[in-house]
Formats: sequence, structure tokens, C-alpha cells
Amino acid sequence: MSIPRINTKSATGTTLAKVVIPADSKGGDSRWCMIRLDSVSDKAASVVKRTTSTLETKVVSHATKNKSGQADIAVESSAGFANGDRVIIQTGSGLNSTILDDLLDGSAGVPDSTTITLDGNLASDVAANSRVFLMDDSVSIPHGAAEKSFTQADGPEGSGILIGRPSKPMIIEIDGTSSVKIHQLQFYGWPRGSQ
Repeated sequence: MSIPRINTKSATGTTLAKVVIPADSKGGDSRWCMIRLDSVSDKAASVVKRTTSTLETKVVSHATKNKSGQADIAVESSAGFANGDRVIIQTGSGLNSTILDDLLDGSAGVPDSTTITLDGNLASDVAANSRVFLMDDSVSIPHGAAEKSFTQADGPEGSGILIGRPSKPMIIEIDGTSSVKIHQLQFYGWPRGSQ
């Protein structure tokens, strides 16, 4: 059995601290497993939220970044995507991927069977064959207004605190009132050594 490579990320915010972990580049049954989280929030009802994907499609033609208005993206199929859904668009593979985290426009999110419309502007070009993930599967654990350390033993999902779906990205978020920070989030590809 190989020893897993432990990855570490951090984030700071006022009302939200967020870490986006791209889909694992290996594919197959590999998924991200969060094994340690050191964080602080000033909100009494704060939670740690893990969001991952149950559905994916691919971009079929290059979409150029824009500075105003909605962004239409041609995809293989928009089946299963709906107005207001949260999506991640991933260009490249693994931890060095370019990630765009956005919402589908509430009025024109899925205008037809091969187009999705983002609510915001494209900050960067989206290449053909980029992957579009519907981020619709969430689990939360209580955090509260405190400095916290979570380890594998604290998790509701078996081998880690929170585990993503096979070959899908994962978002870890903690909310706050005016100050929230993820000091360190440690994760690895699971099953062990699969990244």
C-alpha cells in the first residue's frame, strides 16, 4: 500500500471561508477525503459544509471570458441542470486545475439542451473539454463560534471528516458573521494512494 500524499489548503473571509478542491485527475473510484480541519468562526450557528457533485457534462466549444452580462457555455448536455444551480467548471486536471465556481442564471440558466448560462461573468476563458459539475450534494457538521480542530475521528463519513464523490470536486465552506478562517484543511485521495 502506498503512503498517501497529504495536501493542505487555507482560506480567510468575513462571512465565508471557502476551499475548492478540483476533481482528482486519476478518475475511477478516487475521491477526496478531508482528514484534518483547523478553523475559527465568530458565528454561533456556524457549520462546516462539504458540497460535491452528482452530475457532470463537458464543454464542447471554447468560451471566451467577458466583462459584462451572462456567460453562455455550449455543453454536451444540460440534462439534470436547472436555473439557480451551483456549478464548478474545471479546466485541466488535478490540484493545478483552473476552477470557476458560479451559479446558473436564475432566469436563463438552462435555455436549451446543450447550453448553460452562468449568472456572472467569465473571469477566464473556458476551453473545450472542460468539465462542468453540478454541485448539489451537501453534508454539514456543527462548528459554532469557536476555534476548532476536527480530525478523522470527528467525521460522520467513515474514513475521514468529510469525503467527496468519486472523480468529483469538493467545496469546503465555513460561515461566519464578520470573521472566519480555515487555518489548515488537510486532505488526500482515497482509497489511500489513489491521487
